[in-house]
Amino acid sequence: MSQHDLGSSSAAGQAAFEQMTKPIQAMLDAQRSFVDVVTRLNSDWLDHAQSEVRLASELSSELSSARSLPDATSAYQRWLRGQFEILAEDGRRFYSHAEEILRNGQPEH
Repeated sequence: MSQHDLGSSSAAGQAAFEQMTKPIQAMLDAQRSFVDVVTRLNSDWLDHAQSEVRLASELSSELSSARSLPDATSAYQRWLRGQFEILAEDGRRFYSHAEEILRNGQPEH
């Protein structure tokens, strides 16, 4: 076997190796992406919990200082508005994360 033959078979071997490792690398990239999304989901969940605590604290404070039924009703209305805002933000975040998971899970063509 000549030096040229060894070089070309080495290049062919390298090309075959790279071809075999592409699916593995794609899988690792997808897993890394998934872990990143899950990490952001955890952070979003913590933000959600903190928002809930803040809203409950504000409601409690407003109800304890309410002097009339209209004051208490207004406090509940602000609390409910805050709940809807949290739910809307949760929906946007969920959609964004789900879309990213699905996009990253698509095989490359």
